[in-house]
Amino acid sequence: MEETEGITLLQPGELLSSGSSLDEARIALYSEFMGFMLQSMGLKSGDSPKQRRKLGIKLQELGLRIVLIGSDVVVEKFLLWRALSKAGAESGAEAVFRSWADVVIEMRRELVGDTARDAGDVLDILT
Repeated sequence: MEETEGITLLQPGELLSSGSSLDEARIALYSEFMGFMLQSMGLKSGDSPKQRRKLGIKLQELGLRIVLIGSDVVVEKFLLWRALSKAGAESGAEAVFRSWADVVIEMRRELVGDTARDAGDVLDILT
């Protein structure tokens, strides 16, 4: 993996390195996505534009990786969340958070199979 100005570039064959399974790659990616989200939730309005830009680039990278190895449902939920996030105030904060929680639950479902947990459980953790 190569890093250029804070952007991680994957080399051919690096997404699934030798001996790693698709599940292992998804676990690593989804964990990284959760870490990213927790970091972004800690942003304050006074944080530097450079820091925000760096996080935006990281989200683009994560999004492309999710499109590559996520299930169709995870990708669909992720893209819906991104669209609502980009719409900002038009979508409403509650809709954006619920959509993000839907992404998390679909990631969980993909990794552990059927689950009784739902987006409300994720939101309960944050409130």
